[in-house]
Amino acid sequence: MLLLLAEFLQQYYSGFAVFQYLTLRGILGVLTALAMALFGMGHGVLTVTLGFVTNLYFRAEIYGRAKGWISLPRSLGLAMGPLTGGFIFAQFGNGFLIIVTGCFLLACLSIWALLFQPPTNQIHIKPQD
Repeated sequence: MLLLLAEFLQQYYSGFAVFQYLTLRGILGVLTALAMALFGMGHGVLTVTLGFVTNLYFRAEIYGRAKGWISLPRSLGLAMGPLTGGFIFAQFGNGFLIIVTGCFLLACLSIWALLFQPPTNQIHIKPQD
């Protein structure tokens, strides 16, 4: 709304273009801060859950091996993600957003399915009365 008002007033005085520029910069600054906060929270959650989930489902004897196998897809994704994303964008153009959204929903579905798995580590299994 403010941008439309600035465009209207710019017809009468060109100084209002500065207001439009500052408004756009302010909005982009807020969106950038929000994206950085979400990025940081994601890495914080990843750090905590990797140790917790590994401990919840695996014994101490195989903790390191399990953690390595859990980290393998993440590391491959980090290494191949930019190349794969660029390839998908080059091949499908506007379909890129649909494909990435589908992959995101698939990842959410797999995490949701994991929430219903009972713990297998004997330490975390509740005794039945």
